[in-house]
Parts: sequence; structure tokens; C-alpha cells
Amino acid sequence: MKILDDFEIQNKKVTILSLKSVEYDNFIKKLPDGFLFSYITKKELKSQKTEFGETASDIYNQYIPDNPSLMSGEFGEIISHSLLKEIYERNGYLLNGLKKTLYKEAKNVASHGTDIVLFHQNNRNKSSEKDLLISAEIKTKATKNKDSSILKAVKDAEKDNLSRLSETLIWLKRVYKENKDTNGFNRIQRFADPVKKGKYKKHFKAIAIIDKDFKSYEKVPKKTSIKDDFEIILVLIDNLKNSYQSVYANIYKSIENV
Repeated sequence: MKILDDFEIQNKKVTILSLKSVEYDNFIKKLPDGFLFSYITKKELKSQKTEFGETASDIYNQYIPDNPSLMSGEFGEIISHSLLKEIYERNGYLLNGLKKTLYKEAKNVASHGTDIVLFHQNNRNKSSEKDLLISAEIKTKATKNKDSSILKAVKDAEKDNLSRLSETLIWLKRVYKENKDTNGFNRIQRFADPVKKGKYKKHFKAIAIIDKDFKSYEKVPKKTSIKDDFEIILVLIDNLKNSYQSVYANIYKSIENV
């Protein structure tokens, strides 16, 4: 799911990604497939159809959230996950990391811990201080209110910096083990144990995905407790509520086509 080119980018005190009006329709059309496979893998989807006789409706109702607040929040997380990978890829970093939406307890239950954890190893066979861990907190605003999504995202990013990222790394190790993913476990182990494996770089992100019409309510904090590399990203999308509702509705067609 490549979407970065659909945005205009302004690098100021806050990095602003604004969806190009001329790209809106194409942007919305290409999202459902990427969103579908953020909730269930293609392999598992095919298995449920062929081995268990599940219909598109059965699968949709089991995996795709219908709680409006959760839909809005996870829309922001999945968009942010794709944008971060593309941004870093353009700067020479190949990022790895799980999509937490694939490992939820139930469709309308939010995942706990840091929203997004991505990592890059300069050399997979040897630890390096150039290795990079990215932690991101996402807040989405699709309906009008005067709260600042940026301030909320920064507050949660500070929690990640303090302790929650470490807790999330422990959870990720467990997920890799439960899925018998030795490569993934070894990669995340490098970042979970810096005492044994050595220091690495950390980048913290506070990302606000908001409707363009609500930009005026956003505020930027004067300072933050985060001492590592820190960036605030504001993503502006037209008609955000209608956008995420359309994407989730069209996931059904994507299921049918697999």
C-alpha cells in the first residue's frame, strides 16, 4: 500500500502531510486491500474460505471493527504505519515490524501498548549503534471538537519514552515466539536487550491524523520530556469520517476478491 506520493509534505516545526485534493479518489480506492491484510493475512483468509467454508460476510464480521471510535483510531494507525515505512525507505532505511491490528483479541477491542513499533538493523548479523527503533503514537480526529490531537499524541509518546515502549517490546517478543517466527524474535531481541546487544538509536513520533477542517484547533507543546530524537507529524485528510467509513465498507469487496 504505497500512499506517500498522495501527500504534499511541509517540513517545519511540525511535519505536515496534506492529502492532495486531486489524489483523493485514487487514495481512497487503493486502501481497502491494504486495510484488509492489516486484520487478517492472505494465507489465513484463503484458509478460512477453503478449509472452513467461511463466506466474505463471516470473515468481515469476525475481523473488521464496526465500533466508530475504534475504526477512526485504527484508520489512523494503519495509515501512519504505511507512511512511516515509506518515509524512512526514501532515506535508506528498510523497516520491519508487526501490525498490531493482526493480533487483536477481538475486532472491537483496541490493542494495548505503543501504537506502532518499527525497527531497522544496519547489519542483521551484527548489532550496531546505527540500528534504529521507531516508536509512534497516533491520535485521530474525524469529528469536530476543540481538543488538540497533537497534544494527546505527544502525551502518549512521552509515556512510551518513559516505560510503555519497553513493555511493548516484551509483548512483541511473545508474539514472535507464539508464531514460531525465529527471525522476527531475533530482530526484536536486539532492541529489547540493549545491555547485552549494545546501544541503538531511538526515534519517537507523535502523529495526529485529522480532518482538514479541524486544523485550527491543533496546538504544539512548548517542550517535551523526550530526550531522544522526536518528531510531531500532522496528517491532513479531507472528509476524514466519510473517508474511513468508505474504506472499511469496501473491505468486504476485497475479501470477496481473494
